[in-house]
Amino acid sequence: MNEQCGSLPATIEEAVKRLLADLSLREKAVIVNMERADLMDLHFSIGMSMFIRRRFNLWVDNDEFIEACCLYSGKKQLNIIDIPPVIVEALWEKLKNDHAIAGLR
Repeated sequence: MNEQCGSLPATIEEAVKRLLADLSLREKAVIVNMERADLMDLHFSIGMSMFIRRRFNLWVDNDEFIEACCLYSGKKQLNIIDIPPVIVEALWEKLKNDHAIAGLR
């Protein structure tokens, strides 16, 4: 995973697009073959939560992005610890719908 900071994302889609560019094909294959219930393992096994926090500089106020994450998750409020799992689920959904990636094992 490439950990470069840049402008802050405003939407979940933008964050997912950036993550897709950061991840190797192997990492994408691992994620797409996971069950939804196993996504939390990503946060501990490869440090995805910390990577996302750093990649998207979640310590900086970005109300638009936090609001987008709340809307996606259906929750009224999220903090920086709650946001990475929301992004990972959106990433997983995107990969599941990408037929070129979804066929990888």
